[in-house]
Amino acid sequence: LQYRVIEKPPLHEEFLEAIKSLPASYDPDAYHNLISTYGTHYTTSVKLGGQMKAITAIKSCQAAVSGLTDTAVKDCLDVEASGSYSVATVKVEAHFCKEKKKKMGTNENFSSMFNERQTEIIGGNINGEDLLFSGSSHPGSLKKWLESLKSLPDIVHYSLKPLHFLLSKKHPARKGLKKAVEEYIIQNALMKVCSEPCKIGRKCSARDRCACVCESSQIIKSNCCPAEKGLATLKVYNLRAKGLYGDQYTQTDGTVTVTYGTQIKRTETIDDDDNPRWPEIFEFGPIKIKMANKLTFEVYDADSYWNSDPLGTCSFDLRSGVVSDACVFTYGTFYFTYEVKCAPSLQGPQCNEHKPSPMAAHLADIFSSRNGVLVKDLPRLELALNNSDKFNFKSTYGKLMMLGPAS
Repeated sequence: LQYRVIEKPPLHEEFLEAIKSLPASYDPDAYHNLISTYGTHYTTSVKLGGQMKAITAIKSCQAAVSGLTDTAVKDCLDVEASGSYSVATVKVEAHFCKEKKKKMGTNENFSSMFNERQTEIIGGNINGEDLLFSGSSHPGSLKKWLESLKSLPDIVHYSLKPLHFLLSKKHPARKGLKKAVEEYIIQNALMKVCSEPCKIGRKCSARDRCACVCESSQIIKSNCCPAEKGLATLKVYNLRAKGLYGDQYTQTDGTVTVTYGTQIKRTETIDDDDNPRWPEIFEFGPIKIKMANKLTFEVYDADSYWNSDPLGTCSFDLRSGVVSDACVFTYGTFYFTYEVKCAPSLQGPQCNEHKPSPMAAHLADIFSSRNGVLVKDLPRLELALNNSDKFNFKSTYGKLMMLGPAS
């Protein structure tokens, strides 16, 4: 069904009185007061029917560590949404999604895994059901909703015109009302403002100037998300021992090998010292924390490169953070420190949990979206940033880009 307003609709007496009360010369307060009562636009036509849509928040890095892209998540959500595609397309995409879940080791639906969702259903009788993702649990829900649209349609599309179009071109208030509408739109236009700098990478995406771009590697994808769970960097240092006993007639010629996975590091030999301190700092670079891999230390009395007597060995499961510990041998004690830094967007003892990145609290009530600020809120934003030690408005956020007002 479609309806439209006639070209010159009759105007309500109250509206006409409000127009007559406007001053001859432009007064922003007077015109803005009228807008606050009657709005900036009026409806010229409507289409009735039904519509449903769901906006799902996808944590890109959470998806990435599960081997998924944003597009893959969207496609699989579409498959699970009731009646989204033709049967042939559903079969093809459903197989893809099934294989993805199999690789992830889960039977959980994508709509459950990614459930931060805002659903909007216009028209019809809903009965509180999730129509988009209830195909398996309530197979008849979609059909019932479609039938109910015949008696309970709602507006699914409409056309607007600015309020000043209701006045004749010669009306003394038309220009002032037009100006007031334009000012209102500009003040409520959304400006593109990046809410935070890149923790890694840089902002050079042609598609989204606030998106961080990284050079792909074994641990980082091009969108600066980790390639998988458990990724980290490992550094081992502060290697020392106390009370070693290597030889009967001389003190210990101590050396240490440090092993994680397939990587093996070895210190220089410190001669004739039962209490050695090795200066080496071993950077293992990118690693993947696995339960099967342990950080292993082996301490030797190196009589020669080919003839070393083992003094003791010990192994530890890695955990994130800075860890200092010791191994007690039959003769002597070995001390060490290691540091495990989780890859960006990962946290937890084994770096296998997603680390969210919420907006700074002092900015959350200023931004209208993750990277969008209303023009009228820009002074508040600049004040907040200038009063913060962490941010610099010019260097961190760069130039502002207007997305443009929508009439």
